Amino acid sequence: MSDPAYPYASHPAGAQDPYAQQSPYGPAASAPYAQPEAAYGQQPAYGVPNGTVYGQPAPVYAQPYYVTSNLAAYADLRSQAQTAMILAGVSFATLYVLLSIPAMVWSFMLCAKAKDLDAPPEIVSLTNTARIVTSICAAIQTLLPLALFLVFFLSDR
Repeated sequence: MSDPAYPYASHPAGAQDPYAQQSPYGPAASAPYAQPEAAYGQQPAYGVPNGTVYGQPAPVYAQPYYVTSNLAAYADLRSQAQTAMILAGVSFATLYVLLSIPAMVWSFMLCAKAKDLDAPPEIVSLTNTARIVTSICAAIQTLLPLALFLVFFLSDR
């Protein structure tokens, strides 16, 4: 007789215990210890022994394989040159010479850094453009008050 409150109270001796450990599904693991096994239905890549690609050494555990590239430095130069030009444009409305002179100095430093890194032509062109834009902004902002001052004092009253 079955008890609805406790259905496992009386089960036959040959029945499986509902809380027993179940056997894993699928075939047993065939890969050696600590080696990744291939996904179901896949084979190792043809002509790629031990996971190395085109004769490059595989990275040692906990030692990443770094590629010596200046792509991050080029992207940084691009964004800094654009920021310097924006600061020079903003300086007309806000801090006047206090913002345009540092932006001009920064753009000259960026141009030198681009030449030192042997950057691609589009990065060198952008840093040169930033240097020209910031120089023009700084020149207008310093020469315009000087010209107004000279006109005011040299004019016939």
